Amino acid sequence: MEEEEEGGQVSRAAANDTNNDDNDNNDNNNNDKGSVWSCIQAVNPMIWPRTLAQHFGCQLLVLIIGSQWLVKGFAGGLTTGAADYLFKSYHVTASRLQIFKTVLNLPQNLAPVIGFLSDWAPIRGYNKSPYMAMASVLGVTSCAIIGLVPQTALSVEGAVVCGFFITTQIFALNLLTQATYSERMQSKPAQAPSLVSFASFGITVGALLSTILVGLLVEEAGPKVVYLVAVPALAVILVLLAMGCAGETRQSAQQCAQKRQRLAQQKEVLFICVIIAGSSLLLASVGLSGGSVALNAAVAIAAAGLVLVACAVLLKPILAKAIAFFIIVTACSPSISGASFYFFTDTPAQYAEGPHFSPIFYSSVQGSVGQCAMLVGILIYKRWMSSWTYRKVMTVSSLLYAALNLLDALVFARVNRRFGISDQAFVLTSSGLENLVLTWQDMPSTIIISQLCPEGMEAIVFALVSTSFNIGSTVGANTGALLLQWLGCNPSGQENESLQFENLWVAAVVSAALQVVPLVLMLWLIPDCRQTDNLMQGIADRSATDGSLWKRWSKADLYSFDIGQFPYTRGNAKLMKDLFPDRFTYIEGPSQESAKEFAEQRPDVKCDVISVDGDHSTEGTLADLENFRKLASCRNWVLMDDAGWNSTNSAWQMAKDAGIITQVECFADMNPKPDFQFMDFPINRSWCLGFFNVGDLDPTCPVWFKENPNTEKTYVRPIEI
Repeated sequence: MEEEEEGGQVSRAAANDTNNDDNDNNDNNNNDKGSVWSCIQAVNPMIWPRTLAQHFGCQLLVLIIGSQWLVKGFAGGLTTGAADYLFKSYHVTASRLQIFKTVLNLPQNLAPVIGFLSDWAPIRGYNKSPYMAMASVLGVTSCAIIGLVPQTALSVEGAVVCGFFITTQIFALNLLTQATYSERMQSKPAQAPSLVSFASFGITVGALLSTILVGLLVEEAGPKVVYLVAVPALAVILVLLAMGCAGETRQSAQQCAQKRQRLAQQKEVLFICVIIAGSSLLLASVGLSGGSVALNAAVAIAAAGLVLVACAVLLKPILAKAIAFFIIVTACSPSISGASFYFFTDTPAQYAEGPHFSPIFYSSVQGSVGQCAMLVGILIYKRWMSSWTYRKVMTVSSLLYAALNLLDALVFARVNRRFGISDQAFVLTSSGLENLVLTWQDMPSTIIISQLCPEGMEAIVFALVSTSFNIGSTVGANTGALLLQWLGCNPSGQENESLQFENLWVAAVVSAALQVVPLVLMLWLIPDCRQTDNLMQGIADRSATDGSLWKRWSKADLYSFDIGQFPYTRGNAKLMKDLFPDRFTYIEGPSQESAKEFAEQRPDVKCDVISVDGDHSTEGTLADLENFRKLASCRNWVLMDDAGWNSTNSAWQMAKDAGIITQVECFADMNPKPDFQFMDFPINRSWCLGFFNVGDLDPTCPVWFKENPNTEKTYVRPIEI
């Protein structure tokens, strides 16, 4: 019988402060959702921030505006939009361009280390603002170098390194800001969709302004000027931090020590952070070294697989499942952005049949339409979709996004021209709809992780999640680059490269089809509940590793109840005690009495796996089942031996009829090897498998069935092993 070790309990009074949120929900429910006026009220730019300020305070909103609206939205949009043109000026091939862009995004994979450092090593008692400031100085300096140093003096690899540090600032600020508002959202889950929508709204507005500018700047002055324009936006956060807008309270030495003590108990999370950081540095070095596209793809897949296994083994199941889903979903979306960029922007001399989009149209016009569509998507989400279940919103958005991606294949095959549809009209429509749907994919993931963040580890857990997206995207970008290479789609902005685009439509179809594959995993990996529900309600231990496979394997305890009838019993008990002195307990005596007394004396012991092999009488077996039920955890398995005996079979049926157990299967081994039978035991060994129903003993346990699914008789199914 195994016991899952209980972790330290965490309580916080703020978690119970949900009255205001409930009232807000009631008010929303009373609104006429079909009316235009109620929609306007829901997104009113004056009411929205005022309501959020009442719940979360003005400082948090100012921090979000500075770090996410300005830095991530505006400055990030400028530098990201100019990166393609910067690499094109170096005549980088499409597949290599995608690899360089993955290197630019690898700082997101270092975010767990930043998160751990901010939680473990506060500077002068502050966890977040000093690290925000250091990352900002690094990013501002690197951005200025790209803008000021001539291209002849700055190699493409040097530009990639500077871009690496710029994205380090963007991701570090985004991470630490998300960790800050995650702390606040956990006590007000009903307001979580509204706060996330506020942040996303501002990021989208900032990105919209940047996309309007980037095309104009690139066409008139070149990509380097864009980086100079981004410098002030990146530097604004330093002013806000100096004004104390991070809203941090200085911690005492004792508080810092207590926090480090809690983190020290999460060695598994640190191990995952090390794996991710090491894999990211390896990916960066391989990408910058000029290695083959296949090598980059292989390293990315191996890194993602390693992270998946580590998270599955070391993190609590509900958190590990969410992270696994995000990695798989993004990994199953091969990117072809490198080739599509050249497809749309090549000149007539480079690709005579192409759309020949100017930087103004491609970046500013198309980008602005996409950002406006994202704003509409955010408003639609906030008004009508924020109360949907996670599965519903993710399924709808994923299917729509995959369908819209198929439209790219039509323009790559030039089908739209055959029907007289201009490239501009077709691309503006399809990209606008894609961006609108994309917002519906992003926000539920932020909400679900905010709900799952353990207290005191918000930065680390948010970093792990954001990293999971990036690891999957890295796989998608590298496998997409390999796909482009296999299909012969590898343009570089050279003249007469029309042949490079012949199979680009095939790559688009493959990418769209693969995006639908992971949806079936949602049934196992994403909880079936509303986005406004408290996922951690009733769970006392909110650590990131509680209930993980590793803790179950390495810290499970075994309790043995035995009458001591045979000589080998005590010998085996002594051997087990010698091997596992702190994890094995032997209780001798009739189990009908000893198990009952133990359950009364040790209510803290809850077991996941229980084996019943007692005196085989009907009364004794039924008593064992009744007593062991009091020791069962919420998610338990019970296995009863010799179910083919009339006595034990009757006891099992009685327990089913009384609602003590739910049967899964009963079976008999018709071909035992070796045949260890003795005394008058039946020739064939048999067992019944099920689980104890403990919902009435522990209200936090789920009730698996509303009606009893047990059969009126217990049948033992013959099998041959």
